[in-house]
Amino acid sequence: TQRRIVGAAAWSPPPEGLFKLNVDASWIPGEIIGGVGGVIRDWKGDVIAGFAKCIDQCSSAGYAELMGFLHGLIFAKEIGIHDLAVEGDCLKVILAICSSSEDWSDLGHIMEQVKQCMLELRVCRCNHVRREANRVAHNIAASARDVADMVVWMKVLPVCFHAKLS
Repeated sequence: TQRRIVGAAAWSPPPEGLFKLNVDASWIPGEIIGGVGGVIRDWKGDVIAGFAKCIDQCSSAGYAELMGFLHGLIFAKEIGIHDLAVEGDCLKVILAICSSSEDWSDLGHIMEQVKQCMLELRVCRCNHVRREANRVAHNIAASARDVADMVVWMKVLPVCFHAKLS
């Protein structure tokens, strides 16, 4: 069988004037701690900021992914970014975020918070990418489970994430 590949395979910069937020989440079944992380870059590919956040009482991968989007959007707004392209590698979450249907699942209230945050931005585009194009956010999220609460980086990421930026 053939599977259709969805989303970009390599990171690409947003159009000039937009910033790009890549977000991801990490959760291990059976654990109650998850991690979310993200990186914001400009149209030249330069790092503007990044964050890692530990998520307590994390009950599923879907919950973790939605919290990644929510905290990423809040973080972008807090640092004054209002024109944003958001990318993640969880197709199910991207499709749900882009849907105009109301979400009646147990995660519906978080979905509505994500959608509300998106509406508060001047420009907000949401796209699915493959994990290869989301590697920095993926690695930050994996390390976020060990963060006490939230860590923020401005203009530069820790050296351990540099190799994944290209």
